[in-house]
Amino acid sequence: MITQCPHVRRLLQLLAQLDHPNIIGYKESFIDPKDGALCIATTFCEEGDLFNRIRKRQQANQFFAENEVMDMFVQVRAHPRAPALPTCTATGT
Repeated sequence: MITQCPHVRRLLQLLAQLDHPNIIGYKESFIDPKDGALCIATTFCEEGDLFNRIRKRQQANQFFAENEVMDMFVQVRAHPRAPALPTCTATGT
């Protein structure tokens, strides 16, 4: 069973301990009896995800301010699986 795996148990413990305004809160986890899938219940994300935020602004014909874009970019780049940014090799002449 997946919850017997030490890595999964450790992940669930870490999720339960996280308390940060930019990380969705962990409530509980359980195994779905139908297919054995691990289900993780989290707190409700009131503002939704980034895609929905972009869609709402687009529908209202509104743009994000530069500081909002930079804040979102920093949060995305801070993700541990974010791809490396290409380095600039151009030189000024």
